[in-house]
Amino acid sequence: MQHFDELNTAHFDELNTSHFDEQTIHDLEFTTIREWLVEYAIGPTAKKRLEVLVPSNHFPSIETDLRKVNELLSIRNDGETFPALDFEELSSELKMLPIKNSVLSLEGYMKIS
Repeated sequence: MQHFDELNTAHFDELNTSHFDEQTIHDLEFTTIREWLVEYAIGPTAKKRLEVLVPSNHFPSIETDLRKVNELLSIRNDGETFPALDFEELSSELKMLPIKNSVLSLEGYMKIS
């Protein structure tokens, strides 16, 4: 199964605005699916976001996501390689962005570059 890393914050917030009744979530075993996703997540930010993931009925987002999945599946089925991407957490560096005249450490700069 593909590993999951950082999720797009704006898109994630969209997914969490729609709610389904508990019986539907139970019938579809969404909790089990969410647990599987968390197991394959890389990085604490992705794990936290997946732990609170809820089903969506926002069809434009669903269609966009399905197109992305189809594209990735085509790459895999065509035998092309898909690069494994490793990302470091940038939480502390991102917190400094709104601070005027803030300075990154050399380590922080190297993470970003």
